[in-house]
Amino acid sequence: QLVQKQGTVLRVPNSMQWLDYAVALARASTVDMPIARLALPLLLLSGRRSTELLNGKSAFLATARPTVASFTGQLKKRTPDAFDMPLLCDFAVFRHAFAVLQAAQRHQVLETEECNAKYARPLGNGMPMYFPFAQHPHQLRSVYAAFVHKLYQCERTFNGTAKRILGHTSLDVSLAYTSVHLEGAPDAPTFGALP
Repeated sequence: QLVQKQGTVLRVPNSMQWLDYAVALARASTVDMPIARLALPLLLLSGRRSTELLNGKSAFLATARPTVASFTGQLKKRTPDAFDMPLLCDFAVFRHAFAVLQAAQRHQVLETEECNAKYARPLGNGMPMYFPFAQHPHQLRSVYAAFVHKLYQCERTFNGTAKRILGHTSLDVSLAYTSVHLEGAPDAPTFGALP
């Protein structure tokens, strides 16, 4: 499991500044930027797997709430259709950055293996430059889950929240995401109720 691979707690110093930084990167996205520069902020802001963002098969649609997207394209899915997922930014910011990412990829549709072969190395190499507090892009998914649990009003435990927002099929999988400490994150939710 991810926790066993990490071995220690993933500490995010000045976590709110990193979140603001991810939002700023997403806002400033342009087609001529490297894939890591375009994709890594979206991984943190949405909690999606890198292949879900980069395979050309996913869709994110607006909802009535400005920080919630209707998402289709989940891999390893437990839900057959779209589900509402919380974002860590306004949907308009996310939509812009995701559209830029798709244009930079020339709207390619890739199978999971192709996607991993093409993008795993550039994303991994981009981590020290853009999000040096983590070693691997998949760790941004853990950071996302921790942020959602802090910033949204969640009625469930962290594990239950992680299971729901990440689309896990069992609670055991979500237990691997408990090793994140967001330093400086607010104690009171600021994004409203979890969708």
